[in-house]
Amino acid sequence: MLDSPSRNLLTDSTAESAVMLEEAHMCSMMRGVKKENARMSTSRLLGEFKENRDVKNQFLNQI
Repeated sequence: MLDSPSRNLLTDSTAESAVMLEEAHMCSMMRGVKKENARMSTSRLLGEFKENRDVKNQFLNQI
């Protein structure tokens, strides 16, 4: 999901970008596992966010 938009928005291969999405998953809440407050998350890290552990951890700790 995040691969296509990041490719369209970021034309420079050295671009610095971090995206984290968290969504409510209604199928898990109402059907299947029937777990209240079921959440799914996905992330896309580029540049220093992907390569530098300190930068990545700083970003993830703010979430």
